[in-house]
Amino acid sequence: MVQYQSVYIVFCRLYDKLDEFNHAAAAFTEYVTENEPRSDKSEMSQAYKYLANYYVKRNKVDDAYQYAQKCLEFEEVGVVQQQEVW
Repeated sequence: MVQYQSVYIVFCRLYDKLDEFNHAAAAFTEYVTENEPRSDKSEMSQAYKYLANYYVKRNKVDDAYQYAQKCLEFEEVGVVQQQEVW
C-alpha cells in the first residue's frame, strides 16, 4: 500500500534535506499549530518527532520534552522510535 504525505510535510522535509533546519522546524511548528485537531496522525507524529529531535540537538530540553510528550500520544511513533528522540 502506497502512503501519500501532504504537500506541507514534503515541504518541511525538503527544508531538512537542504540543511535548513531552522526553516524546517518553523514549518513543522506551523503545521502542528494549524492542523493539530484534524491532521493525519502519522504526519502529526512525524512532525512532533522532528521537533523533539530538533530541540534536543539545540539543548532546549524543555521544548524537546514538550514535543516528545506529544509524540507519545500517537501509536504511530512506537517504542523503538521513542528511544530515538533521546
